[in-house]
Amino acid sequence: MSVRPKSPRPPMASAPPVARPSVAPGKPPLPSKSIPPARAPAGTTRSVGLAPATRAARSEPPKRAAKRARDEAEEAREDAFVAAFGEHVRIARLARKLTQAALAERARLSSNYVARLERGEVGASLWVAHCLAGAMSMKVGELLDRDRLLPPPPLRR
Repeated sequence: MSVRPKSPRPPMASAPPVARPSVAPGKPPLPSKSIPPARAPAGTTRSVGLAPATRAARSEPPKRAAKRARDEAEEAREDAFVAAFGEHVRIARLARKLTQAALAERARLSSNYVARLERGEVGASLWVAHCLAGAMSMKVGELLDRDRLLPPPPLRR
C-alpha cells in the first residue's frame, strides 16, 4: 500500500485593498470618525423589527395573504377547541363532585396539567382524553362531543 503525498494547498487569496478616499490638494482631509449607518426617515420602520402581522400587511401576494388568513382562522379554531375541551372537562369534573387533584390522581396525571388543561393553556392528546374519561366513568366520545365543543366550521364559498 502506497501513501500518496498530500498536495500543497494553494496560497490563500488576500483580502482586496481597502479603497481610501483621496484628498485633493488644497482641501482639508476627510474626518476620521466613522459615519453612522443610514437611518430610516421619521415615521417609517424597518421590516426587521415589525410584528409578523404588520409585516404581512405590506404588499403580500394575494395567494400568500389568503393562505395566511386560512392558517390564522384554523389556529383560532384550534384555540377555541382547546378552550372548549378544557371547559367541558371542568363541567364534567364538577358534575361528579371531583377536585382537580382527585381527577388527576384517578387519571394518573399531574394536578397542574389538569388545571392547565381546564384553563385551555394546553391541549390534550387522545390518550389523555381516554384517561380523563375513564377517571370520570365516561366514554371518550362523551368527553369529545363535537356539538358541545365547537361551533360549526365556516362555510367555504
